[in-house]
Amino acid sequence: MEDTPAKTLADIQDMMKDGKYEEARPKLQAYLQQHPDDPVAIRLLGNTYAYTGFLGKAKKIWREAIRRFPKNVDLIYNYALAYYLQGNLAQARAYWKKARALAPDDPEIVFHLGQVAFDEGKFRLAIKLLKKAHQMDPDNAEAMNNIGVSYATLGMYGKAALWYRKAIANDPDYAKAHFNLAAALFELSHFDDALRHADRAAQLDPATHLEGVEALSKKILMARHNAPKSEETGIATTNDVTETAATSPSPSNGAPAEASPTAPNTAPGQPPTTEPTTDSDPAPDEETSPATRAGARPRPTRPDRASASAKPTKARARTGKTLPTTGSTSRKNATSKAKPAKKTAH
Repeated sequence: MEDTPAKTLADIQDMMKDGKYEEARPKLQAYLQQHPDDPVAIRLLGNTYAYTGFLGKAKKIWREAIRRFPKNVDLIYNYALAYYLQGNLAQARAYWKKARALAPDDPEIVFHLGQVAFDEGKFRLAIKLLKKAHQMDPDNAEAMNNIGVSYATLGMYGKAALWYRKAIANDPDYAKAHFNLAAALFELSHFDDALRHADRAAQLDPATHLEGVEALSKKILMARHNAPKSEETGIATTNDVTETAATSPSPSNGAPAEASPTAPNTAPGQPPTTEPTTDSDPAPDEETSPATRAGARPRPTRPDRASASAKPTKARARTGKTLPTTGSTSRKNATSKAKPAKKTAH
């Protein structure tokens, strides 16, 4: 008994899940000779090129497929992702917006629009979009982490810490969120708690975080040494945060207005800034303002401080894996800068 087309395609997809893209490619090509109008197979063929370093070839396949299937959300999603990985944020945004118009309840699309806003320096708009993605998918720890990174970039370290803690509560082994929380707590002068989370990040993912943790730990220890001492006890007044704060309340739309993001941040060694227990949306950057219509605003220069290493998670194709950046494409920090989280090709 011959396999049905659905069974054949399912077997090829299983092969791709195991990373056997080179083996899957000729099988997909043979399948498409018999079923040339299957958009899923065409999309997967593009994936076999994208995941082996030939993003340009994948992009050509998806572009031609979109002409034939202009309302196929997954094809549009992957095509937008290809532009994103090549650094063309305007085109990535345009195609993800097309995908969102067809699938307004898809949290991955909203997530990536938030990442585009972040990369363009529209951090308040990024927060708005990433919170929307989080509402649509409450278990997306990457969205929580990236919201924190956006707040940290604005200098709102208390709110950043709040969202990093949410990410860790959702995924206790999320090394990136531990590292980012350590950096935010350093800015808040919560030195002992910062060291704990820095050490945890290094334990969970030493290949990625060990060097950064060593540098951050040196800054924390130096700041703690220089912190003001209590006149009565001679002990540094670092106001450590207990881990019970990890269960921070959910964002409240009726929360009090926050301080202006331009307000000076408390420097390490100074009396610590109180972390907020609620979160409210900052005013979004207007997508249609003259400044943003003309092009992305330049990203502000980040200070040489621990918070500058906050790490967002980056884009993925619709397969759950981060796309490679080798071969015909080269995007600086293509898998994502800070440690926000991203999605992969479908």
